[in-house]
Amino acid sequence: MNNYQKIASPGSIRESDDLSPSLKEKGQRLYLWFTRLNALSYASLADSILILYAIKLGASDSYVAVITSFLYFTMPFMLLGKSLIGKLGTAKSYSLNWALRNLSASLMILVPFIQRHYSINSGLYILLISAFLFFTFRSIGMVSGTPLIGEISSPQDRGSFISKIWLAFTSFSLILMVIIAIILNRYKSVQTFQGIILFGVITGLSSSYLIYHVPESPRTRFSGQEKLSSAYQFITRNLTARRLLIMWTAITVSMMLVIPIGVVTLKQGYQLSDHVVLIFIIVQLVGSIYASYNNKLFLDHVGSRPLIILYGFGLLLVQLMWVFAPAHPVWIYLGALFFILGMTNSGAQTSLSHYFLSTVPATRRVGASMFINITSGLAAGLAGSVLAGGVLKLLHSFIFQEIIVYKTYFAMIAIIQLIVIGLSFRLIPQKERRITDVMGMFFSFRDWRAIYTLQKLSKPTQETEDISILNRLQGIGSNLTEETLVHYLESPRFIIRGKALQALSQIDFSSKTAIRIIQELQNGEYTTAYLAAEILGEHRIREAIPALRQALSSKDIFLQGKALLALVQLKDEYSYEKIVRVFGHSKNPRILIYGARAIAYMKRTEYADILLKKIKNTKLLDPILDELLYSICEISDLGDQFYYFYNLQQRSYEAGSLALLDFIQSELKDFPDYTIELSSIAEQLLTKKFDNPQMQKLCEKCDAIRNPVITAVRNFIRGYPPEKINEKIVLSLVLILTKTLQEVLS
Repeated sequence: MNNYQKIASPGSIRESDDLSPSLKEKGQRLYLWFTRLNALSYASLADSILILYAIKLGASDSYVAVITSFLYFTMPFMLLGKSLIGKLGTAKSYSLNWALRNLSASLMILVPFIQRHYSINSGLYILLISAFLFFTFRSIGMVSGTPLIGEISSPQDRGSFISKIWLAFTSFSLILMVIIAIILNRYKSVQTFQGIILFGVITGLSSSYLIYHVPESPRTRFSGQEKLSSAYQFITRNLTARRLLIMWTAITVSMMLVIPIGVVTLKQGYQLSDHVVLIFIIVQLVGSIYASYNNKLFLDHVGSRPLIILYGFGLLLVQLMWVFAPAHPVWIYLGALFFILGMTNSGAQTSLSHYFLSTVPATRRVGASMFINITSGLAAGLAGSVLAGGVLKLLHSFIFQEIIVYKTYFAMIAIIQLIVIGLSFRLIPQKERRITDVMGMFFSFRDWRAIYTLQKLSKPTQETEDISILNRLQGIGSNLTEETLVHYLESPRFIIRGKALQALSQIDFSSKTAIRIIQELQNGEYTTAYLAAEILGEHRIREAIPALRQALSSKDIFLQGKALLALVQLKDEYSYEKIVRVFGHSKNPRILIYGARAIAYMKRTEYADILLKKIKNTKLLDPILDELLYSICEISDLGDQFYYFYNLQQRSYEAGSLALLDFIQSELKDFPDYTIELSSIAEQLLTKKFDNPQMQKLCEKCDAIRNPVITAVRNFIRGYPPEKINEKIVLSLVLILTKTLQEVLS
């Protein structure tokens, strides 16, 4: 026995007491196998099989409504479950009651014998007693379920694990239902149902053995020892818990009013055979599997409240589909109805469980779970036996066409569902995304890819795996990845933090994340600070301006260069003078490139002289010269033209020169004197023999024009050595003079 299974005194229990990762993994593995066997058991003993078995034995609609309401009416017996948890712990209490539950179900097998030897009603009474005991022990045991799930899961994987449980339950239920449907299609006797129930009893007893061995910490037993008054006060005084109680009750009542009556509608309203009814139940299970799988992907990333609201609308859709259902069965229509019903049922249950575990402290879970289940169970039991049973009986006395009875019933229930949806919006928001965003994610291939990738992070990964995941997240660019990427900023490895920042640059992150990136700017000098500076500038995070101003004095050239550009992107005019000064005093190629880009972003024509002086006074490599020439043109809004003519000349000097001549003549068509001079200079590009006196002559002609760009060009030509001039410089100067003259002279 491990230390966590020993009894601890209440005073020694802390919220931080927790199972080790290996014990949690073992617990999850055992719980999933328990769920699979329990699914086979429950599918054989309750829900649709119980309804069909009761109808087969001569039960009325009202009897069916009452017997299915036991699922909820027996919830008050959870008080016994709470007491047992305080003495035995959650796992052992769960195991004991599950064994008694399945032994009680074995009485159902005797019903046909009693009917043959006594009376039909005597047998139905025994079925009623058996069902009552079955659901009673289920209620006593199930109070252990949610706290035990909380024990063996963590906040990072809780939504995924809850969905895995539902996925396992519905998948194994589906497999068995398919088998049962095939069997009932061939063997329609009461004995067939008896055999199915016997199988359910055996698998149920096996599942109780498995759940016995699930590990748990001592805090669950302490939670079971909590006084009822304390649990009651927590539920009633805590706003979040109180609204969850109301919502859980409303959803449970809605499900009770829809799911069993839907089966009855197929059987009594459309007069379908047992195996056909089971086919639609199988479709419902497929919908449950689909929703469980979706929730497995989405719950931990979007939050449970938005999904609860959306599933509430889904249940309303089901009710309206029943209202407008055709008079005769249409398979496609009914299949879609039951598929959506399965999605809604499974999705709502997993989302509510996730919301509960996310909002209720571990030491309060047993008591809170008990009160929520008792309240919702009693309400659903009353709704099933009194409301559903009573309304159907009343409608049968006025309406003689069966299908109209059920359509009228669902129309009435749809009105109640509107209230349920209203209550769902009153749930206290947690860490979640907006409903509209969640709906958009369902139709976004990019977000689906992000979710699939993020699933790999539920367990610790190696560095190579993290790099692979980050590369994929960067390519996806989904906002769903934000929290994960921020977490990666805590990595001790520069390459991991760098890739996380690069991925963050691809999404619209929150203000909280912006603060974290500013911290990276301040603390990541010589490592990731330059990437942070780039992101903050591109995303226009003005709160980063003070830190970026400090970065201008950094000895980290990468950071200093990015800071130059980022401050201009943020339109921090206070820093412009210092940016120009840093650029002017530097000979570092990186500072020259980013400084030139920053000056170009300023769009101040008086700074053209700064860039031309740097070309004139500094020995530059060709790639650096290209960057500065482009920036000079960009100041005059000629960046695109420079890029176009530069590329054209790389392919063909003749084509580039002719295109440039066309540009000059188009821009200066009303000023022939300047057109002739500039065209003459442009033609020199064909021979690569540049006539400096020709340029000097043009400068003299421009002496009378008072314009900072023309003055800067004139000063450059007069002071630049003729032997250093090349075609790229000529191209830039011709473009700048053409555009500036056109603006000044027009």
